[in-house]
Amino acid sequence: MLYRAMLKRENAKKNGKKAFTLIELIVVIAIIGVLVAILVPTMMGFVTQAQDQTRLANARSVYSAATAAVAQLQSQNQQVTQAAVEAALPNLLGSQFTGNYTVTVTGGLVESVTFTDANGSATYPVP
Repeated sequence: MLYRAMLKRENAKKNGKKAFTLIELIVVIAIIGVLVAILVPTMMGFVTQAQDQTRLANARSVYSAATAAVAQLQSQNQQVTQAAVEAALPNLLGSQFTGNYTVTVTGGLVESVTFTDANGSATYPVP
């Protein structure tokens, strides 16, 4: 078996076929370049979409926490204002939560939450 492999190798050397030709390498590189040119914008679109969904999920989390803050304030017979709800949110969201948010409170109810990070913003509920 080893002998056959050695024979094939020597026959290839005799035939002059040692490696890929320059044309073959250029064609392969061109094909890879075309594939990269197609895939990079597509992947960037996926990244942007994932960032948008993350912002919306964060806005939804803040909305849920704000609703809990309203219930907590009402159970303590405190006035439900935007400032009171925003003051209660850091305790409800935890120290790991990052980003800026604005809560809109109307008539003692959470109307909407806008979450903003370095890449953009999202509002929940979606208008």
